[in-house]
Amino acid sequence: MSGSFFYWIPINSIEAAQTYLNEHDIPFQIKSDLHCSFIRKNHIAIVFPDLPIRKYAKIHEWFGGAGHTYQLPCDP
Repeated sequence: MSGSFFYWIPINSIEAAQTYLNEHDIPFQIKSDLHCSFIRKNHIAIVFPDLPIRKYAKIHEWFGGAGHTYQLPCDP
């Protein structure tokens, strides 16, 4: 999956995020500070590919705003 944008979330919020995204059939990858040096300590990045506008709208609503541009590829 090629990343387009991402959101930071605290590690303890990952289960709720995964549940929501899976329920809405939204593709994503999880990146941690073990994978990528730019990720904040005790947070994870949920990375998304380019998506249809309806799926993006669900993400925008759930996370409460626009994500960050994903420019730095990280290998798992």
